[in-house]
Amino acid sequence: MGFSLEDINGEVVHMVQACRALISQNFLYVAITPEEGSWLLTFALESESASDREAIEDIETNFEVLHDRAPEFRVEIKVAPRDPAPPGYPARLIWVRKREYPAEE
Repeated sequence: MGFSLEDINGEVVHMVQACRALISQNFLYVAITPEEGSWLLTFALESESASDREAIEDIETNFEVLHDRAPEFRVEIKVAPRDPAPPGYPARLIWVRKREYPAEE
């Protein structure tokens, strides 16, 4: 069963709420992707961090409690010192760290 645009937009709002005040400077991006009957929550970190892993667990809990019944989802955590490209469609980006670009001369 696929998700409607309304379903997807609702889950994006839930993820934004779930992430409030939990994203550190170490996060490169956070995304949610609709899968067949479930959701993929993707977190990219610049470096390994126990406190950020805890924050991700808190986000998972927040995401669950924002629903009347627990949604089906899985979590993927990427640790990459170089900015990995965020996932493309059908993923929805919840948060992306601002990149620093060198000044043009």
